[in-house]
Amino acid sequence: MGLIPNFTKERLARGEVAIGFSVLHSRTANIANIARSCGYDWLWVDAEHGFMDIQTTTDICIAALGCGITPLVRVPGPEDFNVSKMLDGGAQGIIFPHINNAAEARQAVSTTKYPPDGHRSHTGAKPQLGFDRISIAESIKIVNENLLVGAMLETQEGIDNVQEIAAVAGVDILFIGTQDLSIDLGVPGELNHERIHEAYDKVMAAALKNGKSAGMGGVYDDSLIPRYIDMGVRLVLAGTDYEFMTNAARDRAERLKLLIKT
Repeated sequence: MGLIPNFTKERLARGEVAIGFSVLHSRTANIANIARSCGYDWLWVDAEHGFMDIQTTTDICIAALGCGITPLVRVPGPEDFNVSKMLDGGAQGIIFPHINNAAEARQAVSTTKYPPDGHRSHTGAKPQLGFDRISIAESIKIVNENLLVGAMLETQEGIDNVQEIAAVAGVDILFIGTQDLSIDLGVPGELNHERIHEAYDKVMAAALKNGKSAGMGGVYDDSLIPRYIDMGVRLVLAGTDYEFMTNAARDRAERLKLLIKT
């Protein structure tokens, strides 16, 4: 079978926009097939705020590999125990929250990559390689090249240091956590505020200068999304599974109640 392509990394390399959503409450592997059938490119399995165990997370990742969806996992932190099992279990990328400086970005890359790019420990056959028998030297090279590493920028400190974060080799995505950033900037929820615009400007400049992709989460207002995509955002988080479900369920209930009244 061989390498399962990281289709989202390929889209980003072509300068295209890739859309995904956060898996927070879903508990079955079917969510990957649902995402694919609905036209999404990637899933963000949230191990920072979600309550799924490792087995459920890796089940979703492996299912995503099988249907052409890129499985990304947001981990709680850059420690080895938070990262290695996610990657061994099928994740094609790791999103690291709360990256505030270059040292933290380097730690994130080192935890994610095999030597010589990092210090990740090697294991046996990997889902990302279709469980093919490949030499160790070849497998670590292929896996390193096909992973996505995202650094989340959620504070003023992270924005101030974005140029040095972007310069870290191995960081692929500068991902703006807009909701948390707005809180840290003292304008909670004001996602069209000038301070947010300025932060996006800095991130886009750093991404362009260093050949990185920019990502965006927390912005779901259709009047704002085009502005930030036009600025250069290429990885777009469309929302979360529970938001999709509750919004659709609420809309359906309201329409049924109107029909019942008539």
